[in-house]
Amino acid sequence: MEKLCFFFDIDGTLCDGENNYMPQSTQVAVNKLQELGHICAIATGRSYLGCKSVAEKLAIQYCVCDGGNSVYVGNECVSITGIDVELCKALEAYCKEHGLVCVKIDNEHYYYDHRVAEMEATHPWITYNGTTPKEDAVIMKIGILASVEEEKKIRDTFDFNFTTFRGTRFMVTDQDNKHVGIERCIKLMGYTGKHIVFGDSMNDIKMFANADYSVCMGQAKEEVKQKADYVTSSLEEDGIYHACEALGYFEVEYEEGKDQ
Repeated sequence: MEKLCFFFDIDGTLCDGENNYMPQSTQVAVNKLQELGHICAIATGRSYLGCKSVAEKLAIQYCVCDGGNSVYVGNECVSITGIDVELCKALEAYCKEHGLVCVKIDNEHYYYDHRVAEMEATHPWITYNGTTPKEDAVIMKIGILASVEEEKKIRDTFDFNFTTFRGTRFMVTDQDNKHVGIERCIKLMGYTGKHIVFGDSMNDIKMFANADYSVCMGQAKEEVKQKADYVTSSLEEDGIYHACEALGYFEVEYEEGKDQ
């Protein structure tokens, strides 16, 4: 069997996005693929800070983060593209004008304005590192604490993708370039074989379209499922393990120099 490269989304695929719960079967599946000689990597909208613990748990070295705009090998950032500088300035100015909490996020830290106490009280999972990014910081995301009405106005005003963290009013600019990051990562690996992707969200559709084979988790929206080559069971129903088993990825051990 040829050596394969697998890219897994995190939220809704490897883990429950709300509490980082990972089914034991998922860890077993990823470990088994690695033991068979395949490459396992991550492709997520999370920053590396949010990805690191998952990667370490699964002994994964390659991480495509920030929706495809950064690539990490181990703990080293080897490729990074921040959001448009003018967009960053425009969003920051809008927040200042409308009295909204604005958080700038680079690949290492969160930077906040003077109302941080409000953010900490409502979002204890966010950690901060001062008020102003370093001059050489590459801003990857802008986070805004907004009401439902304010969120709609922002979406109508700015031609940009946003995602809202589940159970919160914290909306964040959302990059949709996972496929670009995957391509960069594959080149860095020196890998020339087929790559398979696993995902469950709207921002995985482009990743599906550019992969050799795509697997969608069972709890995904119908429009996402329709774009995948294969639909497995949900995260909670051991979807990754069942897909790997059904598609034959566990069957034959890959041996270096013996591709078929």
